[in-house]
Parts: sequence; structure tokens; C-alpha cells
Amino acid sequence: MTSMTSSSNRQPQSATVDWLIAVTMIVAPLCMGGRHPMGRLLFVALMGLVAVTWFWQQFALERRSWRLTGVEWLAFAAMGILLLQLIPWPSDWLLRLSPELGRRLPLLFGATHESLRLEPWSHISLDPVATRRALTMCAAYSLWFLVLAQRLRSVDDVERVLRWVAVSAVLMAVVGLAQYAVGNGNFLWVYSHPTRTTSGVVRGAFLNQNHFAHMMALGIGPLLWWLVRHARRDEVTLRRGWGRAPTTFGSTGWLATALGITVIAGLLTFSRAGLAVMAVAAILSVGLFAARG
Repeated sequence: MTSMTSSSNRQPQSATVDWLIAVTMIVAPLCMGGRHPMGRLLFVALMGLVAVTWFWQQFALERRSWRLTGVEWLAFAAMGILLLQLIPWPSDWLLRLSPELGRRLPLLFGATHESLRLEPWSHISLDPVATRRALTMCAAYSLWFLVLAQRLRSVDDVERVLRWVAVSAVLMAVVGLAQYAVGNGNFLWVYSHPTRTTSGVVRGAFLNQNHFAHMMALGIGPLLWWLVRHARRDEVTLRRGWGRAPTTFGSTGWLATALGITVIAGLLTFSRAGLAVMAVAAILSVGLFAARG
């Protein structure tokens, strides 16, 4: 695998893929974090568009390259496990692979199903529809990882993705706080869930506030990095006498505000697991910054 370098030049054909990746990272979580069928459909559609665009651009290039990450086998292994649960198996093989099926579905094995004229069960999965759905999502996430692994070729590319993660987290935090303060109980003010509302705790576009808190934790590291980067840039500028101390609410102030909004939104989930993850994210981020000086 080639090493990453810092480069400010971006090939024009990569801009389209970058924008599609940004849209996926920012828009897809707003559809109930992928838990709702429409959210899964949107993510799979966007991921398919990203993958097709990237592969098409690779074919258009005179010089193509593919970087092996060493973990591609995990994606194939995960999809292989799901496929094994969906393909039809003979009854004797099926009972060897999953003896529990005979106890769970006694009428569909042995001579009983023949006397009752029932079709014998032939899948390891007890819910093939859900397993097919899981296979689709697994393929989409695998493509997502593979495309990102190929697209991130420089430090600038990585930093760009970090900014998108930060923007996505802040946007979700704003949505969550707005729903908490002036919401009508519906997710994004339009979708009424039969068992969950947006009242009482901050959930954003997630059915489970734990998942919302985890997204806030995901944004803490990139936001801290972005804030420290701008703060150090302002410090260097003042130290070298290139300008006066900022008298307006500049980018550093906005980033500090965004970090505060994200933390407050996470705290208002009242999720103990979520707060623990946020604390771990903050400690690790500060520790890494300290280690890097």
C-alpha cells in the first residue's frame, strides 16, 4: 500500500466522488440513522452511486491503481456468512450445521412435514427476509469502506473527511436540540413513530438516544482537531505579527460553539452508555493531541 502524502491538488474526476461521499455522510444519518426502511434505501442508493461513479472514473483514467488494505477478506467473509444462511441445504446437512432448527421447527423436519404436506425448511436463517436485508446493508458498508480506502490518498483527503464527519455531527446535534426545544413529537417534524417521540430526551433522527449520543461522540474528535488547528493558526499569526487579535467572532469561535452544541446535545440524551462513549472520545482525542505536542 502506498503511503499517504500531503497534497493540495485534487484531480477533477475525484471531486464528484468527494461530493457524493459528503452527501452520504451528512444526509443519510438524517433518515433515522439507517434504521428506517427509507433510510436504508437512501444509504444503499447513495452508496451504489458513489461506487459506480468511482469505478467509472477509474475506467476513464489511463493509469489505474488499486490499493490493498489487508482487510478486504473481512468484507467477503461477512457476506459469505450471510450467503451461507440463505442458500438451500439438504435437511440432514442443515441439522448438522444448526441442530437448534430441529427443536425450533419440529414440524418442518423428518416425516412430520410430509404427513402435513408442508415444505421442508431449507435455510439456516430463521428469517431469510431479514438476512437478505442484512446482506444488502453489509454489501453497501463494504463498498463504502473500499471506496474510501481507495479515495483517501493524501493527508488533505483524510482531513476533508474529518471535516465532513464534524459537519454531520453538528447538523445532527442542531436537529436534535431543535426537536427537543420546539418539536412536535415527530422526527424531523414530519414522521410519527408508533412507539417513540422526540420529547423528553434528545434523539435527533435516531430512534434510540444511545445511537444519537454515539454520533455525538464520533464528532468530538474531528471537532477538537478542527478547533485546535484554527486556534494554533491564529496563535502563529499573532506571534509573527501578521495581524491583530481577532475582534470578531471568527472561525475559531464558531468551531468552539459547534463543539459546545455537540456536547450539550449528547448530554441531553441522558444516556449513560452514550455519555461514557463521549468521555472516552474526548479523553482519547486530548491524549492524542498531547502526545503529538
